[in-house]
Amino acid sequence: MAEGRRRENWDHTASVLCLTANVNRDPKKAAFRPVDFHPFMQRMEKKKVSKDEQFNELKSFFVKRKK
Repeated sequence: MAEGRRRENWDHTASVLCLTANVNRDPKKAAFRPVDFHPFMQRMEKKKVSKDEQFNELKSFFVKRKK
């Protein structure tokens, strides 16, 4: 219960910080998001993977090798 309360408080605080930062930012730069200020939320970094790497990963997962 305490963890949920802490997260809810940080949701509110991150939104207020985001709003304040976006009001004062350079209009030419990208906007901030609440996740940028939230210590409990992890940003998901998008990993760039080529189509060949994706294919090989899926192939290794679905195709069983016979020995």
